Amino acid sequence: MHEFCPACGFKFEIETGFFWGSMYISYGITVLISLVIGIGLHLLLNDPNVWVSLGVISAVLVAISPPIFRFSRMVMLYYFSFVDFDKKTK
Repeated sequence: MHEFCPACGFKFEIETGFFWGSMYISYGITVLISLVIGIGLHLLLNDPNVWVSLGVISAVLVAISPPIFRFSRMVMLYYFSFVDFDKKTK
């Protein structure tokens, strides 16, 4: 990720360790996605082998981990930083 916003120059790393909380957000998102995929596989494939379920869930989570990483940091910034920005600087 960029250290500073290319549009307005905002420094994303507000304080040291600020984004450690985003790990918990990311964990919650991955658990939710894993549950949805697991239940979907159970219903669609009529209770597949556990290795099939683990393989599919692992492959999907590896493929979407970069967007989850960025989304969890974005959620952390929007909901926990209390930083106000000027919309006119766009």
